[in-house]
Amino acid sequence: MDRALIEDFRVHLRVERGLAETTADAYCSDLSLYAAWLAENRIDWKAVRTRDLIDWMLQLKGRPISATTLSRYIVSLRQFYRYQLLLENCEDDPTEHFTAPEKGRKLPQFLTTGEVEALLNACGSSTALQQRNRLIVELLYSCGLRISELTGVSIDDFDLQEGFVTVWGKGSRQRMVPLGDKARSAVSDYLLAARPLLVKTPVQRRLILNSRGNPISRVGCWKIIRQAALKAGITRAISPHSLRHSFATHMLENGAGLRSVQEMLGHSDITTTEIYTHIGGKQLKSIHSRFHPLENRAKSRKAGRAIRD
Repeated sequence: MDRALIEDFRVHLRVERGLAETTADAYCSDLSLYAAWLAENRIDWKAVRTRDLIDWMLQLKGRPISATTLSRYIVSLRQFYRYQLLLENCEDDPTEHFTAPEKGRKLPQFLTTGEVEALLNACGSSTALQQRNRLIVELLYSCGLRISELTGVSIDDFDLQEGFVTVWGKGSRQRMVPLGDKARSAVSDYLLAARPLLVKTPVQRRLILNSRGNPISRVGCWKIIRQAALKAGITRAISPHSLRHSFATHMLENGAGLRSVQEMLGHSDITTTEIYTHIGGKQLKSIHSRFHPLENRAKSRKAGRAIRD
């Protein structure tokens, strides 16, 4: 399996399947590992049988990888062989009877509202870079954006008068996300005072820029959030996705409908939203106390005794 074959598969994933660049990169990275193993064992990719894949999976299990990663390896190979069958480059799909391992529902960490406020305050607001850093946190939390959506958004995607931002999500799906008053003010202030000090050329339309005037990277955003978290006294590991998860969690805790949150997060399947969001223990106790019939009966008896006394 040569590099040209993998690159052709990448083009298929991006152009024909409409997958995000990061997803296509991950699939092709998996294929490169697989290709190296095939070369080491002198196996032609067209002649691979299910028993060969079992051998490959067994050696993978000897490495410190999660069930999620192992499952993605299987998906990568399955997509590759299905594409080659479509092109009639091979006769069999050795992944046909393969089943991905069970994946745990490990959720990313979320912040309390107090921690989000501390994170915003830790960013500061006196310099252009501090205003940019504050805007990064504000948009990730207020709009529930993915980090790739934030780094890719341009100044033309904002309608500050109506209070919306248009973002391109996974699979090149477009959606409009509402901007709250605080987020709208943060964007307006950044455009007026901070971004003109960062931008180097008028043709640059990306919203979030680094100190050299170029679009900021996902790694750059992660470093900014991690530094702000340490300054705010948040010692556990958090990431840009923690703010997206916090957005969804807090929206649900405050009464937002699951369908509405699904729309704002840009999930095509509501079951994905259910995985990304959960109701906190205090909220569950409150609901149980309010609506369970035995709880209500006990409260009524207690209230009646208090009146008699």
